[in-house]
Amino acid sequence: MALLDAASEVLAEKGYEAATMSEIAERAHAAIGSLYQFFPNKESIACALHTHCGQEIEKLWMPLLRPTKHLNLRETLNRLIQVTVDYIDTHPVALALQHAPKSTWNTRIRMHLEQRIAKFFISASSGATQAEAKIYAAVCMQLIKSCSEQYLQTEPRKRKRIIYEYKLLLACYADSRLTNSHTTQ
Repeated sequence: MALLDAASEVLAEKGYEAATMSEIAERAHAAIGSLYQFFPNKESIACALHTHCGQEIEKLWMPLLRPTKHLNLRETLNRLIQVTVDYIDTHPVALALQHAPKSTWNTRIRMHLEQRIAKFFISASSGATQAEAKIYAAVCMQLIKSCSEQYLQTEPRKRKRIIYEYKLLLACYADSRLTNSHTTQ
């Protein structure tokens, strides 16, 4: 884990493109050969970090996406944004990983979270089909990802406003989908 911790720090400080394997090994107080033994290249490190971060986000999201008697899609989506932003605040490597090659992204975790959001849409809606819910969930995931990117690129004093706007956007979207679940093109 020391290698991944060092990689996380270096990527967060330098960005994905500028980070080097040598810097990561040096930060971990490890020989470069040891690093290459576990990770043949920077992409494999980014892939491991993506998986780790994705698993942590998944753990944070899952309690929010459990079906309850009082389903409130708007509040759930707001909480998903807040949990994600809070995670990013405490894990600065998240921005660097967003600029890593797409081949390093863990699509399995993303698809699982998307499926859970889709199930939530079906539970919260009286009439959304599974196909519609999958589309709604994909849009929500993309909006949350966009919010994360915008949040990180915004100066700290303006971040609350960015979060508010994205929560409003997601709430309006969710409300429109719940009231007009069969109006797809």
